[in-house]
This record gives sequence, C-alpha cells and structure tokens, in this order.
Amino acid sequence: MSRIILYQIMFFITLVVALSSNVFIKESGFYFIIIHMIAGFFLVGRDLVRLLSPISLIYFYTIISLAGGSWGFGKGYIITDSMQATFNSWELTNLSLGIFLLSLTVFLIVGERFIPKNISGIKLKQISFSRLLLAALIFTPFFFIDLNLDIVGGGGDLSTIPKTLFALFFILYVQKYPKLLRYISYLAIIIFLATISIHEKREAFFLLLPILFLESLKGSLKLNFKNSMGILFLAAYSLVLILAMSIARGYGEYGEFTNIFNTFAYIPAYMSSNFFIGALLLNIEVGYFYLHGVNAIEIVLQDPTVLSMGSTLIKPLFLFIPRFMFPFKPEQIIALYTVQYDPAFRAIGGSYPISVFSEFFWNFHLAGLFLTIFLIIFCYYFYKHLINSIENFSLSYILLYLVCYFNILMLARGSGLDMYFLFIILSAFFIMIYSLMDSFLISDSS
Repeated sequence: MSRIILYQIMFFITLVVALSSNVFIKESGFYFIIIHMIAGFFLVGRDLVRLLSPISLIYFYTIISLAGGSWGFGKGYIITDSMQATFNSWELTNLSLGIFLLSLTVFLIVGERFIPKNISGIKLKQISFSRLLLAALIFTPFFFIDLNLDIVGGGGDLSTIPKTLFALFFILYVQKYPKLLRYISYLAIIIFLATISIHEKREAFFLLLPILFLESLKGSLKLNFKNSMGILFLAAYSLVLILAMSIARGYGEYGEFTNIFNTFAYIPAYMSSNFFIGALLLNIEVGYFYLHGVNAIEIVLQDPTVLSMGSTLIKPLFLFIPRFMFPFKPEQIIALYTVQYDPAFRAIGGSYPISVFSEFFWNFHLAGLFLTIFLIIFCYYFYKHLINSIENFSLSYILLYLVCYFNILMLARGSGLDMYFLFIILSAFFIMIYSLMDSFLISDSS
C-alpha cells in the first residue's frame, strides 16, 4: 500500500473523529484508533529493527494504549468510580481525541522517514565474565540500598537505575550464548526483577525492549508467524507476571504478599472475577493512559489559561537545583496536571502522567505539534548511535544508549522530560564509574 494512501487514511480518521459528536466518540472512538494503528503498521512495515525503533515504539505504545483505554471506557469496564466520573464529564472528547490522533499522525508520517532501513545482521562482541563480575560489584548493592534524591526533585527511590544497568549488562553478557540459553536467561532476569520489585512492574517488563532489539539485530528479522509466536509467548509470560504482581499489590484483595510466587495460585480466581477486565486495563495502565492523556487536552481546551508556555520543557535544566535555592524552579508536567485534575491527591504528593503528546499540547496548544519534530530528531540520533555503538563495540556507549532506549516508553507514557533525562544523567554517572574501574582493573591487566 502506497505511503500517500496511508497518509490519507490517517488524516481522514483524525478528521472524522474531530467532526463526530462527543457521545459517539466516547462510545466508539476505539474503532477509529484501531484503523489508525493498522495504517501505522503498514507504514512502518514488518522489519523488526524498524518496528522496534524509538519512533515506532512511541507510536505503537501510545496508539495501543489509546485503543485499549477507549474500548474499556466505551464499554463500561472501568472499575474506578472517580475515573468513570471524569470520563462522563468530558464535553469535547471528539476534539481532544482528534488532536491526540493529529499529533500521532504528524509524528509517524514525519518520523517514519527517519526510521533506519535495511540494517544487516550485527553481532555483538563477547563480554568477558570479569566485566560482568565488576558490574555486579558496582550495581548489585543497590538491590538492597535505596537511592533517594528527593531534595533535588528526584522522585523518591531511584535505585531502579543501577538495578536496570546490571540487568542490561547481564542481557549483553548472555548474547554470546546459544539461542535457547539466551532465552532462558532472559526469562530468568525478568522474573528476578519482578520478584524483588513487586511494586515496580515497569522496571522488569520494559527490559523486553532491549531484549527484542538485540535479537532483531542478529539477522535482520521480520515479523512473520514464527517471530510473532515468540513475541506472543513473551507477552503471555509478561502478562502472568503482571497479574501476579498486581495481586501482590492488593488487586482482588487476596491478602498481603511479600513475593509474587505466593500469588500464582490466585491468578485463576482473579481472572474469573467479574471485575477482571476493568482491573486488567488498570494493571497494564491503558485505562490510566487514555483517561489522563485525553483529559489533559480536554482541560486545556476548556481553560487555555493553564498553558505552561514551555516551562515543563525546560524543567530538565533545573534538575539538580533544589527549590529552596531557586524558588522559581519550573514544576513538572505531572504536578501541573494533577493540581488541575485532583488537587487533594497532589497535596499529599500524588501525581498522574499524561503522555508526552499531551504535554506538548499543555505547553503550546496546537503549536505543540511542532515539538514532535524535536522528539523525532532525538529518537533518530540516539537510535542511530545505539546501532553504531554495537557495531563498534563501545560498551559504555552501548549501555548509555540502551538506557535512552529502555526508558523511551516512560517518556511516551508522560512521566515528564525531567524524569526521563534524570534517569539518563544518573545512568551516565554510574556508567562512568563502571568505565573508570574497568579501565583500571580490567583493561590495564588484559
């Protein structure tokens, strides 16, 4: 199917949504979102290196979350009364969702041109066991020690950063093993992280991205039946762990648990409960994503005075400056939105993410569409440098760009540019420590 036809389909779908009635889009918007997603898939193609590019991941994560959330709300499956009340109060759903789809349309049509093509098989050089051991000595203490940077706006415990770096290092290390042993290692590291971090499910499951990416590089793989079955198996495996972690966090009210292994026996009962579909939509966060992503646009349309005029976009420049030293330090987008949506929840420190595209709109209204260009350029360059670092085997740069890659869904989810860059900066700090110790202890002796 030609690009021009696909472009026309996506713009037409966007226009239909914007011109439809509020009630109709509330009930049936997901049909249009799914058509948009199918057109987007044909535009990107079946090449896994292209499908796993940051641009593609942001698009598909966003469009799938919108589709799932729209379906759940439209069919009345959402089990949270406050969320349902917010959904019922929307008066401009057609325009809000239309603007969201317009952002995605522009992002993918322009961004698809920057997704690499015809990447030949790339084999990662072997990493020695001594380097894995050094990584373990540096990173694994944070499995037991909290890393709290609240004083500079770090958002609580950030020990997930060194934990993730060790997991990424382990994934890179096992690349030298045969396929079956690699796959067993992947499953082991995911369940290990899920076990020690039952309240941080994203920490474990976003690791699927670098795993799939590294596997796709080995042989220029395309999405066919065999590969689809492998991805479906990983998705099913991840879903079981998500359900187990959700039960451990209190869903279903089956009791208190200290690890996920004790929750597996409750999964069948949880899945057969009459609230399961609604709970699942919240477990995988598509309900939250749809509600807050669209609601943020709705708020701006109803009251343009809330526009932040770029303040949340420059927030990363003030990351390590405490607010008591600089009272005019910009607020995070999640803070600005939550104050408008639920002031009481914000007063006790709570916040809700709203999608990076909603953040662009919150800053500059429709002019925020132009910000998608900068997001595309950023994604293009770090993906290009990630592939080059693997070809040239620059281990520190591989880790750094994998961190950018690994956390791209956190950026798409709407945790804020500041949190995304905080993760990158702190990861770079730990990688620098590893690199210095490697040069003194290993490289000099080899």
